[in-house]
Amino acid sequence: MKKLFSSPRGLFLIAFALVASFALFVAASDRFNANGVKSGDWPYDQTDAEEVSLSQAWEHVDLKHYEGDATARTGILGEYIYIELEDKTVRAKIPYPSTDIISDFVKFSSSDLTIYEPTSYKVSLSDRLFQLLPIILLIGLLLFFLARGASKSLGLSSAFEVVEVSDLKEGFDDVAGIENARSDVEEIVQFLKNPKAISALGGRMPKGALFAGPPGTGKTLLARALAKEAGVPFLTIDATSVTQIFVGAGSMKLRSAFKAARKLGKCIIFIDEIDAMGRARSGSGGPGSGASDEKETTLNTLLVEMDGFDARDGVFIIAATNRPDILDPALTRAGRFDRRVDVTLPDVAGREEILKVHTAKIPLEPETSVQNIARTTYGMSGADLALLVNEAAILAALQGAKTVGGEHFKQARDRMLVGRSSSDRTLSPQEREITAHHEAGHAFIAHIRPEADPIEKATILPSGNALGYVMQMPDTDRMIETRARLKARLDVAVAGRVAELLFFGEDGATTGAQSDIEQATQIARGMVQKWGMTDKGFLTIGDSLDPLHGGGTETADAVRDVIEAAIHRVTVDMKKRKAAVGRIATELLSRETLDAAQIELIVKNKRLPVAVS
Repeated sequence: MKKLFSSPRGLFLIAFALVASFALFVAASDRFNANGVKSGDWPYDQTDAEEVSLSQAWEHVDLKHYEGDATARTGILGEYIYIELEDKTVRAKIPYPSTDIISDFVKFSSSDLTIYEPTSYKVSLSDRLFQLLPIILLIGLLLFFLARGASKSLGLSSAFEVVEVSDLKEGFDDVAGIENARSDVEEIVQFLKNPKAISALGGRMPKGALFAGPPGTGKTLLARALAKEAGVPFLTIDATSVTQIFVGAGSMKLRSAFKAARKLGKCIIFIDEIDAMGRARSGSGGPGSGASDEKETTLNTLLVEMDGFDARDGVFIIAATNRPDILDPALTRAGRFDRRVDVTLPDVAGREEILKVHTAKIPLEPETSVQNIARTTYGMSGADLALLVNEAAILAALQGAKTVGGEHFKQARDRMLVGRSSSDRTLSPQEREITAHHEAGHAFIAHIRPEADPIEKATILPSGNALGYVMQMPDTDRMIETRARLKARLDVAVAGRVAELLFFGEDGATTGAQSDIEQATQIARGMVQKWGMTDKGFLTIGDSLDPLHGGGTETADAVRDVIEAAIHRVTVDMKKRKAAVGRIATELLSRETLDAAQIELIVKNKRLPVAVS
């Protein structure tokens, strides 16, 4: 019996039985005589009386038609009218509603009409049960949640997930392209494997590390590999699921997670997307919304929990974010996250390693060079490279190929960068001509500027939102940019608009230069506001329009001057060799796509090989 009352199923069955009994009682009570007349009196004892039609009953009570003795008694009980004659009682069923019929019986009856029970819609037992069904369900759900536990009902049991060492599949050998972070994470492994050796000379084991880097660089995978190498359980917390609508629920989740970590002993607590709950507090001191109160409460709980355990116990906290700049200073200070590991985008060697891992499972053409693919995927993260390999394999399969080749990788890369080429989008002859000259301007300046990135191809085939594009690929990975290279990038960006104006006049400018304008503005703003490459001086200017001059326009004017200088340089060069730009446009209209070697021949006014159709 105790087990019945303690289990959720037992409580639910008890509640259901009580509600069902109540429903049966209500249904049965409908048959009770509310008038106080005993059930053995007339007409309650005439349930077996002869049933006649309503017209026959009317003849018995209507004075105009009645030829015999007067009726002794007439009464209405529920859906029947009972008529007592000399030797028997008859009854007739009356319809609902029966207001008019009752009025006629009262007016013309030879005896007084008594209503023992008014006529009404007869509610069946099933009707009663359906009426009570919502109440039954609500009571049942309430008891179920109470028996299940308040914390579990609020989702607090899903605060964390513990992955045992045997379930961790990836080690450092399975995580490619992390050479820049390997030394940092290997130190953490030593901390976890032998914390006493770290404290031999009085040092203490760090409490935590912050993994910071762009999306897709493998921060989560690196943390799992670290736990695998250290041989400790991996307790993961998703910060986005910790913050709840109820103030205090997130704090309960965190406390339960840290409590479980202490029971495990040596382990790694991994908090993914910590910026979801560790964003810097406003500090306004005023009343906030419930959401902000919950986030601050959750953050305060995290700070307290991080201070509440000893790193010598072997519990190490790792948090991952791609927005370290917005984290609360109290969270990133020394004594909480003592280490910061920057997980950056892989260089060409790292990309080659990552590609080797992902291409190991697909058949490659013998002449396909993973190194060449790595060189043409500058700026891609590990997740991007995994997607690239998958897209190339899909393209090869759709084209009926048995192996995946370099051309499949190029098509997959172009699809990821600029969108899928579509033959369904047809440009008008005028649009094709304008687009060809626009892209010819980009290609010409990119070719003659030695500081610009090499051209891979120029095309006027619509792809994604672009009607055409010039693909440039860096010949090497660069950590810094020179002023000469930035000016070359600016020149290439404005060259499309300059070509439009040169060949079609002022009114020939099109909306196709939108992305070029955005790119040029971004580069020019960086030169003015961040890198001190203009006459504004060696200083940093904030993102607002011009805080040093009270919101004036001097910064905007300086940005415009940088772009105007680029337009002037490009206009001078393009006017000198306008014929070369025109030849590039003509060949684009004819061939639709040109590679770097073909563009070089066109600029030199040499004949191109005949295109093979």
